[in-house]
Amino acid sequence: MEATNSSIDLLVKKPRSIEQAHADLVATFDTNPSPALARMIGQLELEIAERNRARPDSNSSASILVILRPSLDHL
Repeated sequence: MEATNSSIDLLVKKPRSIEQAHADLVATFDTNPSPALARMIGQLELEIAERNRARPDSNSSASILVILRPSLDHL
């Protein structure tokens, strides 16, 4: 079953960190996979990777995101 536009809109409009948005999208994809969610997850992964590369190196404990890309094989 494909996610409705209204459920995607809710995921996009809720204020939270980009990492939390990614986790929320992956959780939604796990229960209701769709090509649109997969694309959104992929774009967030690219943005997170870009931000991590741009982050200045420091000794502070930076969070590391482990990306598990959803498979579209079953769609």
